[in-house]
Amino acid sequence: MKKSLVSIFEGIYPLIIYYAIISFLSRGLLHFNIFRGMSTTLLTMIIKILCIPFMYYFYSMARHTKKNRKGNDVITSVIMSILLGFLFCMGLNYLVKVLNLINYSPAYKKIISVATDDKLIIRIIAACIVAPILEELVYRGILFYKLNMALPKILAILISAAVFGVAHFNLVQGVYAGLLGVVFAIIYDKTGDLWMSILAHATANAFALFSGYIPIMNVINASTLYTHIVGIATLFIGIFMLIKWNK
Repeated sequence: MKKSLVSIFEGIYPLIIYYAIISFLSRGLLHFNIFRGMSTTLLTMIIKILCIPFMYYFYSMARHTKKNRKGNDVITSVIMSILLGFLFCMGLNYLVKVLNLINYSPAYKKIISVATDDKLIIRIIAACIVAPILEELVYRGILFYKLNMALPKILAILISAAVFGVAHFNLVQGVYAGLLGVVFAIIYDKTGDLWMSILAHATANAFALFSGYIPIMNVINASTLYTHIVGIATLFIGIFMLIKWNK
């Protein structure tokens, strides 16, 4: 019991420190003229980059042990992580659309208007590199890993995913990120390699970012019979692949 409580504490207190650092830097950097004129996306990216060394320290302290895998297993893990990131990006975007969550989330609309008002290269680096690395360190590498040592696996997955969803502070991303958090935690648990969940996370973010330029993603954003066929199919295929992987 004592060990379990220690593990839970070791999963939670780095999270508190993470939010404290984010809050401190968000306010502190604005005291410098160089940061005052920056876009929200660029400033947030810089803050997250500054957080990565701190979170990596807590991650490294957890003494993670990777599963022993042969070359072919690594290749399989990479392919599966990319495919799952893509499938669940499509499937969950469809779910958000069908549930009409955007109309119930003014905060999400505001975030989107700010996020799209920046240079594409900044948005790519922020969404496809910085965010996946930092968020996987925090929510899977630290929180899920430690909870998994103290709680039944399903609880560790659900709690870490719920925290990940709530951390986005709006309904649309809360549901979307929360469900993706379940997928990323399972990928991490199956592979024992945080880079695989980072890869899946980066893939999902990349397809979401470029959804307007990808024909099959445009199908999801439409309102046709094909929208429902593709959306439901991607969700079921993704779930099937996730369940059967490594069985």
